[in-house]
Amino acid sequence: MPDINSSRKKEPSSALTVPTKNELRWMARRGMLELDLLLNDFIDNKFNDLSSDEKKMLASLLQQEDPVLQSWFFAGDKPVDDLFYDIVISIKNNSQHRS
Repeated sequence: MPDINSSRKKEPSSALTVPTKNELRWMARRGMLELDLLLNDFIDNKFNDLSSDEKKMLASLLQQEDPVLQSWFFAGDKPVDDLFYDIVISIKNNSQHRS
């Protein structure tokens, strides 16, 4: 079972290029339909509203394992790393407003 508090990459590097919408959509392809729908809906609806740093943070978030993301979005677990907290809340809020 993966450690839901660990991450492969914790914060976007300033050296990272800002990902495009299509790059983020590709990164958001998951092994779980629920995550696919949740993440792609957020990208489709909020991409233009995100700052460059938020787009980098989203790209970093999308590097997390599916069980970790599932725990944050569907089980109510909070990312221990505050760097992901705001983007997780934004994604959840987008989903709630669209339901």
